[in-house]
Amino acid sequence: RTYFGKNVWDLDLPECALIAGLPKRPTAYSPLADKEAATKRRDTVLSQMLAVRDITHKQYEAAVRLPIELARRSDTGGIAPYFVEEVRKELEDALSDQQLYRSGLTVITTLDTKLQPLAEQAVKKGVEALAERVSAAQKPVGSLNGSLLCLDVATGEVRAMVGGTDFKKSFFNRAVMAHRQPGSSFKPIVYGCAIEKGLTESSRLLDAPVSYPGGKPGSTWAPQNYTEEFEGEISLRRALAISQNIPAVRLANQVRISSVVQFAHRLGIESNLPPYLSLALGSSELTLWELTSAYSVFPNGGVWISPHMIREVKDKADRVIFRPTVERRVVMSEEGAAIMVDMLRAVVTEGTARSASNVPGPIAGKTGTTSDYKDAWFLGFSPDLAVGAWVGNDNATAMPKGETGGRAALPLFADFMTSVFKEQSPGHWRVPAGMVRVRVSAVSGRALAENEPGGVYALYRKGTEPRLPGAAAAPNSEEGKVPPAPGAGVGD
Repeated sequence: RTYFGKNVWDLDLPECALIAGLPKRPTAYSPLADKEAATKRRDTVLSQMLAVRDITHKQYEAAVRLPIELARRSDTGGIAPYFVEEVRKELEDALSDQQLYRSGLTVITTLDTKLQPLAEQAVKKGVEALAERVSAAQKPVGSLNGSLLCLDVATGEVRAMVGGTDFKKSFFNRAVMAHRQPGSSFKPIVYGCAIEKGLTESSRLLDAPVSYPGGKPGSTWAPQNYTEEFEGEISLRRALAISQNIPAVRLANQVRISSVVQFAHRLGIESNLPPYLSLALGSSELTLWELTSAYSVFPNGGVWISPHMIREVKDKADRVIFRPTVERRVVMSEEGAAIMVDMLRAVVTEGTARSASNVPGPIAGKTGTTSDYKDAWFLGFSPDLAVGAWVGNDNATAMPKGETGGRAALPLFADFMTSVFKEQSPGHWRVPAGMVRVRVSAVSGRALAENEPGGVYALYRKGTEPRLPGAAAAPNSEEGKVPPAPGAGVGD
């Protein structure tokens, strides 16, 4: 339908050959981008079919003589083309072609036409800046791309969607369809699971070399920190803020990796997540749509709402004929969600996302970088909006060394949110009643007196906060850690 305006069973031989030749290099062989390359690739497929006698020489000669004739498409390039295309596909599944294309429907969507151009500008600016750095490093920039997704925290409505830098060159929607490894942007799911199991911002983890049983008998797996440095015993807050790998893996083992998988699915992640400890470092592929939806739970008080793009569809008589089913469920405690917001704020104020601290409004989030710099992510939120940004190469090749989530993806988020805060007043973080803030060491999480340096204010359920030496012991304090699961390992 995209290329030829017809169903697959109506395709002729050369059209089938063109489609069959696309998967190897979808962008390079797209007839929308390069008809000559698409024709050569099509003819290669036809020659292979002739070689194995799937077609006759007469059929081959007739097919290669035909020029590529593409369908005429209405220009959706004016407003949010990737969003519009996703809406169209959803309605094609929900309604008949007669209803959708010939009955004069009114489709009311969730798109914010003020935020959408801001998102497009942020992606364009961020990818262009990255392309300049890639070019300076003498690397090819042909498949470099980016995406951004913005959700309303309270409703799950998609406010803005950018699936790539140029819809006319590639209809592939990287915000919805691209399955990529999230790297460290998956870590908050591990920490959220631990907070729900009773740990606190001050609970301590050991940042030191460790190894676990590997996938093969007799083999081991030893996770490494990005900096190849160790901090010894540090608090959960500190470990997440500076994105140390080893503490995240130790934590996943402590709370059981199977529990992390279950928690991730509760947060709306539908992709397959094999229960290996490497999952804590974002080894399993998922989509920006899924991860942004999961992050929206934290500022929404522990409530997950299924993301959606359509509010309702009306017929010519103004009767509603379609509304999407919107799921809403409580997936973590309100207190746990507030603690995760506080810890992810620390990533911005104290950790790997400090470059975004000048955004003129309340934000929180987490960077993510995959091995060999193939993917860069930033997932974040304000009190009202959850926003995910990704950049990388479509062909999954590496970007230059150092293009981390904080350097390559965070600028998209920061530029977008800076523009958003100019358009609308920022909201306020919601803290449930009965929670307390305590001044603690930014590294160890122990309680500090007012005159001690190096303090930050962390959030606790009342009764779990750390106390100064000599103060009355708090029930259910951070000393009560979740014990490691007996025999827990990579294949838990």
